[in-house]
Parts: sequence; C-alpha cells; structure tokens
Amino acid sequence: MSLLTSVNINQGICGCDGSFAINTSNGTPPYSYSIDGGVSFRNTPFFTNLCFGTYTVIVKDSGSTVSVNTVTLNRPNDPITYLMFTNTTSSTLQNDGVVLTKKYETTVSISPELPNGVYITFDLVHNNVFTTSPSFTSSTQTLNSLLTVNSIPFTATTTGVTTGSTYNPIPSCQLETKYITSTVDVWNNLTYTGGTVFSLTTTSTITKNAEFVCYSSSSDDTYLITNPKIYGCSCCYVITS
Repeated sequence: MSLLTSVNINQGICGCDGSFAINTSNGTPPYSYSIDGGVSFRNTPFFTNLCFGTYTVIVKDSGSTVSVNTVTLNRPNDPITYLMFTNTTSSTLQNDGVVLTKKYETTVSISPELPNGVYITFDLVHNNVFTTSPSFTSSTQTLNSLLTVNSIPFTATTTGVTTGSTYNPIPSCQLETKYITSTVDVWNNLTYTGGTVFSLTTTSTITKNAEFVCYSSSSDDTYLITNPKIYGCSCCYVITS
C-alpha cells in the first residue's frame, strides 16, 4: 500500500517562527519524519521554529516505504526594533555651602516613534543614593519625585528605602563612617503610545547641620526603564538603554 502524505504549512511572521505539520495515511505505522532530506529522523510530525527556505520532507513507515515532499517557507517581513530610553538633565538650584539643591528632569522617548495601534507597557524606576559623614545626622535630605503622563500626575506604585554604611574616603578620615541611604521609586505598568509625554521631575535638597572635620555628603539620581512589552505589532521588538 502506498504511503500518502501532505503538509499543513504555517508561514513565518517574524524571523524563524514558521512551522508545519505532516499528515500521513496508508503505509504501516509507526512513521518517522525528516525535514533535512533524510539526515535525521524523529517520530513526531510537528516542526516549529523554522526559518524561511525550502525543506525536503521525508516520511517513512515501518516497512521502509518512503514519501517525499518539498515544502517552502516564505521569507517573512524584517522585524522592527524600537529603542526605549530616558533623557535626563540636571541643574543646581542652590549651593551655598550649607544647602545644596539639585533638580533632575527626565523624559521617556521611543525611536522610531510608534505607529497607530502599537503600544508599550513598562516600569519606570528612580534610584537615589544619599550619603552623609561623619555621622548619620551630619546632613539631612529632602527628596521629591513627581511623574506626569500627558500632564497628569502619577503616584509611585512602590517606594523602598535601604540603609548601609562604608568608610569615609577623605584622606585622614578613613576611620569615620559614611552612611548610605538608597531610595527606589517604581511606577509600574505605564503605557506608552505615539505622542505620549512622560515627565519625571526630582528635587533633592541636602542641608548641612553643623561643621564637621570629616564632613561629606552627596546625592545621586539614576533612572531606568524595565520590563518593556510591545503590543499591536506582529514583528516588533523593544529594547532599552
């Protein structure tokens, strides 16, 4: 009895995501299947994660009856990669030896711009590291971050604070302690569509509380995009920088 085969093809949409399933009738089961011209065989008729090109499909039954088909997967569209990034500028509002106030202004951008119907969800993270020495009360900090999306304020989903310490790096002050306070603000599940304006403004004020021989204090802010996911596009990727 002749071995009859047919192939159901799912053309690739993006990269190597083509697949096909081999239908077999007649012959003597079990069947084995090859898509590389008989170099290797397997006992399942389903093949996935296939790149475009021409495949020689061979099916053979337990009696060594063979059926051969040629299957072509078309070249899909080239994927589109979107780069998502933050732009941050800083300015010093006051620095008189007692009070230091710095302002950070951060925006979120996409390149190229998203077309209609495509959107990205992501988390925005702000991290501030405040240090003071030689004591924990040598200086105090006031920290405020405001995120607006199309001029609408958004409250941080979570805010976490951790503390630590190290040694003062100033020469002759290495026996003193430098205290470190890290504050992390996270805005979860934000949505970026074409034309969305994200604006995050952070103000950090450090006030020196007294004169200290080994005094040092600083405040550093960084901004990060995490967990980006793109929707509405069949062959798109999003990366961050």
